[in-house]
Amino acid sequence: MSEAPQKRFIALDTETTGLSYQDGDRVIEIGAVEVIGNLESGRRYHTYLNPYPRQVHPDAFAVHGISDEMLKDAPRFRDIYHDFFEFIGDAPLVIHNASFDMGFLNEECARLSLKPIQNEIIDSLRVAREKEPGKKASLDHLCLRYGVDNTDRTLHGALIDATLLARVYVKLMGLDKLNLDVAEEATEIEAITSSVNHNRIFRPSRGAIQPTPSELAAHQKFISGIKDSVWGIFQQN
Repeated sequence: MSEAPQKRFIALDTETTGLSYQDGDRVIEIGAVEVIGNLESGRRYHTYLNPYPRQVHPDAFAVHGISDEMLKDAPRFRDIYHDFFEFIGDAPLVIHNASFDMGFLNEECARLSLKPIQNEIIDSLRVAREKEPGKKASLDHLCLRYGVDNTDRTLHGALIDATLLARVYVKLMGLDKLNLDVAEEATEIEAITSSVNHNRIFRPSRGAIQPTPSELAAHQKFISGIKDSVWGIFQQN
């Protein structure tokens, strides 16, 4: 039985100078984690980006802790987009609140006259809300609900958030559970058991055993001599 190729997806996250790319805010960090089937492959992509002349808004700094000083020697988006696109390839991108990150990334592409990113986009926030309506669906709440350790997430960070998202999404979609085809599994088990010889001799069923009248009489005589026997109680009921 040939194995179907395992699906690949990229869990992705960004950090930015502020909340609005329409007002000139820029991407300052990209983190991406490759998942094949239901396991992290070990391949990751991570970079900081210099947003000059845009500066990090104080409210954004309070969330991710990335300062202008930290970014002054970082590459520009124009320096890294080839490597970034090569890493993601044509895999689906799993992003929490995808419209935010994709708005920023496509704006970075537009600044370089590049086409918008064409990959399939899976918004894990929308998926979580559809699967569990009314429940909180932030990444922290999903980590808690699905048992993903997020104790290292004291501040937002693109790579750590992408890693947590990869693990949450695997559990959210049930990819961590075996998904066996019943018919194929039954056929495989039958082939394995029938090919093993245990030298065991199977006896045919003897069917229901019916006592003879003399055996019934002997049994009745036996239990009648026992005071308050269990058999006598059952016969009375």
